[in-house]
Amino acid sequence: GRKATTNARISPDGYVVTEGDQVFLGGNDSYIAMCHKCYQDYINEHRKVEFSMELNEILSKVDHTLLAQTATWAEIKAICDDGMKYHTASVCIPASYVKQAADYVDDLPVIGFPNGYDTTKAKCLEALDAVQNGADEVDMVINIGWVKDQRWNDLLEEIKAVKQHCEGKLLKVIIETCLLTDDEKIKMCE
Repeated sequence: GRKATTNARISPDGYVVTEGDQVFLGGNDSYIAMCHKCYQDYINEHRKVEFSMELNEILSKVDHTLLAQTATWAEIKAICDDGMKYHTASVCIPASYVKQAADYVDDLPVIGFPNGYDTTKAKCLEALDAVQNGADEVDMVINIGWVKDQRWNDLLEEIKAVKQHCEGKLLKVIIETCLLTDDEKIKMCE
């Protein structure tokens, strides 16, 4: 299926608000994005969901991302500013902006975006180029078709090849869980 998210309102006492308006301006409530199915499952089972992470802790785990084909330097710079202001884990940007952004902020290019269909060689070259242009980390999107074809060895070899071209920098692998079955997710985690 499709990826559907719900912005759930979190009350000051740390619970998902299940009654009344989900959009509320003012007050001390916060909002988090949740998978719509998970939100519905929790609401149906518990009516209240504990939420114990502080906002700063949540933001420290977020990869702030702008990967639109129409992204301009002004927009890239703005998300870099937001990333620094809110202390996000990283800023994910198109590889073509890495060199320009490297002196401005730590950034994270995403290779193989959005479908992972690039060849392994293209992903390797893109990773190497990003690192040589100053990236501290690289995100790569797996070839989802290979997952559906159960080409596990090919996927592993591609990840290893891209990692080798990261020259010791961190490589994060995006598996697009919204497109995978539970069995495929489990296999990808192995």
